[in-house]
Amino acid sequence: MVTVAIQVPLRNADAVQKVIAVLKVDPAFPNTIRGLQYHSTQRQVLTATVRGEDVRAVRLATHALLEQLKLIVRTMEEFDVSVQ
Repeated sequence: MVTVAIQVPLRNADAVQKVIAVLKVDPAFPNTIRGLQYHSTQRQVLTATVRGEDVRAVRLATHALLEQLKLIVRTMEEFDVSVQ
C-alpha cells in the first residue's frame, strides 16, 4: 500500500474546518484510491492522507487534491472570507 500525507498550514482553526468541509463534498478519484482522510493535527494545520494500492492512482489523487486546495485557498483570499 502507498500512503502520502500532506500538511498545509492555514490562517486559523476555522479556516482548516472550512477547507475540510469543502474538500469532503468532492473527493478526488473515489474509485481508484482506498482512503482519503482529512483532519487537523494542530489547530492551524490541515493534514490530508491519501492511500491506495497503485502508485499512479495515489499520485493522481494527490495532484488533484493539491489543485483543489490551491483553488479553495485562492477563493478564500479573493473573497476575503472571514474565518475568525
